[in-house]
Amino acid sequence: MHTEPAPGLLARLRRVAASSLAMLECRIGLFATELESDLLRVGKGLILLLLAAIFGAFMLLTLLALLTVMLWETHRLLALSLSAACLLFAAVWCASLAARRLTSGKTFLAQTRAEFEKDRQAFSRSEP
Repeated sequence: MHTEPAPGLLARLRRVAASSLAMLECRIGLFATELESDLLRVGKGLILLLLAAIFGAFMLLTLLALLTVMLWETHRLLALSLSAACLLFAAVWCASLAARRLTSGKTFLAQTRAEFEKDRQAFSRSEP
């Protein structure tokens, strides 16, 4: 009284399962590769940004100290005002650049998301 599924149906189910697992493995591999690439890119960028900030800060402080020493006897208020204005300008400029960089750019893991969307659309199509 117990009927077993036809061998064709079982074989077809196995092929579908194997294909699904292979596709999932491919997508996970893409995810891992893209994640590694993005993390390396961000890490290198942060290191370079930190070094640029350190060297820029030392350069700016040296220039401001030079300006202050040069003008101390005759125009000390002007020297200190120019120093403060330069630092304010640099802070506003860096903040605007950071805001622009953070709001624009590619979406994190965009290729992986696109592949999953293609898979979802392919599976949601109705068979004729």
